[in-house]
Parts: sequence; structure tokens; C-alpha cells
Amino acid sequence: MGRDAVTTDELILRLEAERVRLGEHAVIATDCDGTLWSGDAGEAMFELALAERALRDEARSALATEARASGVPSDGDANAIAARLVDALRAGRYDEGRAFAMMAWAFAGFSGGELGRFAAGALEAFELVRRRRVEMEHVLCWAKERGVAVYLVSASPHAIIAEAADMLGLEVEGVLAMRPVEDRAGVIGATLASAPTYAEGKVARLAEVLEGRPVLAAFGDSGWDYAMLERAAVPVAVYPAPSLALRIEGLERVCILGGA
Repeated sequence: MGRDAVTTDELILRLEAERVRLGEHAVIATDCDGTLWSGDAGEAMFELALAERALRDEARSALATEARASGVPSDGDANAIAARLVDALRAGRYDEGRAFAMMAWAFAGFSGGELGRFAAGALEAFELVRRRRVEMEHVLCWAKERGVAVYLVSASPHAIIAEAADMLGLEVEGVLAMRPVEDRAGVIGATLASAPTYAEGKVARLAEVLEGRPVLAAFGDSGWDYAMLERAAVPVAVYPAPSLALRIEGLERVCILGGA
């Protein structure tokens, strides 16, 4: 990568200096999968749903439309179509941004409470607590002590990120993730409630919420997080994947946390 990793203490010293410079309204934005913990909890939840054939008929029509648009056979029930879409994703024949959005709205027909309970079970199977990034725990502890607002920004379903934050005892200002619409009865529909939080979409959604407040630091592990890191005073690559390591070579102020 051509750069040395910083220690958590070194990073916190830099965060302290930038916090003083930017003022009390500056915030932290962090990716989740691969950044706050190892592995992808959103994909794990979807794989569990497919294994248990948990997807419902309410999602079938939208999944069939998505399949036809992506050149995937659209016959069968919701679970069969979703499984083919996942296979197409892994084969590089299905757009990643659309796939991650689909993994959120494909739970159409669930109530919010049902989906929360399903997400909690998926996190237990995923062994979330064991996967925590200790370095990020120290950073978030510092943010809590200093009163710095933290936003979780993820391409995973909102339900799994919200449940993960609760399970890990994270105090966050907001969760910006792939969130499907809900009707007045709290039943999920087969579309997103807002723009996809993927790649540049993470930046756009964050800007909507922050309303001009500066980003003190942004944390991410993959190339999908580069746009968010680029706009932060302190961009931090956490155990960076090759897709991010290649892109941050020209970003002089970046910090590498872990994975040296």
C-alpha cells in the first residue's frame, strides 16, 4: 500500500486536533461491514433468508421485474428468483448497487418488528460480537466522550445495521442504510424509502442529513467507501480491501487503521 498504519492513539490525536479546528458540529461517518466488524452482516442475513426460504410472495413481482431487467430467469417464487439474482451478482452480471438495494426491499411483507427479530437472529448466527473491530471501539468511545455525533452509513439493509448497533451498544446519531418503505401498518414494501446508500449515494444521503455540518472523519474498508472518505477532514481506511487500497494512494491525508 506504500503507507504505514497509524495506531489508535495516533489517530485520536489527529481527531482531537481536527475537532478543535472544525468545531462542535463536526460529525463522524462510518461504514459498518468490514469496518466496525469483519465480514458482511447484510449478505449473511440475506443468505439466511434464502436458506430458510423466508422471502414472501409480496416481494415476488418486484423481484421478477428486477430479474428480467438483469437478464435473469423470472419464474418461480420469491426465494428462487432472489437466489438467481445473488448468483448473477457473484458472477458479475448484476449491478452491485441494485443488488444491495434488492436485499433490503426483498423482505416485503414483513412487519418492521418481524424483520428486526429476523435480523437479530441473523446477527447471532453471524457471531457479530466476536467480529468487532477493537480499534473502532476505541474511536467510538472517544467520540462518545467528546460528544461527537456518529452516523452509520451502509449499503446493507437498515434493519441489520440498526440491530447490530443495538447489539454492540453503539450510541449513534443516525443509521443511513438501505431502508425499504413501510405502509401505515408498518408492513414493508418492495421499494426503497430513499436513495440507495451505495458508493456516491452514501455521500448524497449523508449530505441530506447533515445540512452543512462538516465531516470530521469518515471510516471505510472498500472502494465503495472512497467517495465518503474523500470528503472528510480525516479519511480513515480500516483494514482496507484492495479495492480501497488502490484508490487511496493519491489521497495524501488518509490514515490506515489496521491491516498493516
